[in-house]
Amino acid sequence: MKKFAKTFVAAAFAVITVLGASLMLAACGETKVAATTGFYTSQNSYSYTNFAPTYNYRTLTYKTQNIETFDDGTYILYVNATTYSNVTFGEGVATNECTANPQGSTLVRYYGTYSAVTDDDGITLTLNVPTRVYDVNFGRLPIDTANWTDAMTEYMENWTFQGQPMGKDENGNTYTAETYLKKVTSGFTESVEVFISPSTCSFTAIKGV
Repeated sequence: MKKFAKTFVAAAFAVITVLGASLMLAACGETKVAATTGFYTSQNSYSYTNFAPTYNYRTLTYKTQNIETFDDGTYILYVNATTYSNVTFGEGVATNECTANPQGSTLVRYYGTYSAVTDDDGITLTLNVPTRVYDVNFGRLPIDTANWTDAMTEYMENWTFQGQPMGKDENGNTYTAETYLKKVTSGFTESVEVFISPSTCSFTAIKGV
């Protein structure tokens, strides 16, 4: 069962990694002039949401993070996630006979500046609070806080999930570029330190993003 679960998770992330890369290239159309100095990945993670008893609805969301650094002192943090409902696997479910209903994928890119310190143990990146977020969600209008449009404002005014407004703050105010950026970067109340393992080029996932 453990082997099957690991295979399922690995397959899910293989799909989203490819999808995320495609979205990244196609959605924005921009060209990064600076040269890449490093590319690092986090471990995979998942979260489970049970909407009962209000709704007979349960989802699993699988997520991974990547950090790309550039020689101009900037970084991009990529957060890839894909969500499934009606997931069944485990004891009694044969290999390749699991079920899962895709509920969409997201790719969020956080842009900011960083500094790095290298020693014998590895690399410590200090990521400053992002100054831009580009949010691509399957089936939804892309949101770019650096290139805000009237269409994005209109989307925020009408964006709901399970009957709840998603494009407004707790006071009912429609998000602007500035307030949406603050919301989605709440995990960066201060700069975030990330330790990169030299043997695996990996890091522990950043919380709050």
